[in-house]
Amino acid sequence: MRAEDLIEALSGETRRKIVSMLTRKPLTLKEIADMLGITPPAALKHMRELESLGIVESYSVNMGPGRPRKYYKISRSVRLVVTLTEDSLQIRALEIEPTSTSPSKDIRERFDEIRSRLENLGNLNSFSETVTKTSNLIQDIDTLLLELEAVESHLLWMREEILRNLKRFSHRVT
Repeated sequence: MRAEDLIEALSGETRRKIVSMLTRKPLTLKEIADMLGITPPAALKHMRELESLGIVESYSVNMGPGRPRKYYKISRSVRLVVTLTEDSLQIRALEIEPTSTSPSKDIRERFDEIRSRLENLGNLNSFSETVTKTSNLIQDIDTLLLELEAVESHLLWMREEILRNLKRFSHRVT
């Protein structure tokens, strides 16, 4: 999913409300329209847009005689990361999913080593040495950031799994 699509889809208050409601439980079009105080055709327009972007998906449930009921739910978990600095703007949409790689045990050591190298940049005497060491440092920081993002994504996925299990358990109890 492109970050720009996610931002566009969530730029309107109505769509943000719909997505927020669907994080609690799947809903029918009529339920969505009633909760928002809008007409079903207006709700359908929003749902089609959210569905086309892959944010929500629909499924049908047979409730006995008559037409099946169509429900909408969040289709996947995504994290929107916005990094705004004096020098750049980065916007990324990252899937929240399990990863096959485990975090290295030396993350703290690598962090401390990068910090030490950063502190020593001021002690360099030549421009070419400064450029080389700065480039290497930025590359190492970017590598560590990617690893940390993968760890965070996996932790968020594990958190979701726990909450899903809790929901399933609470539905069995009630």
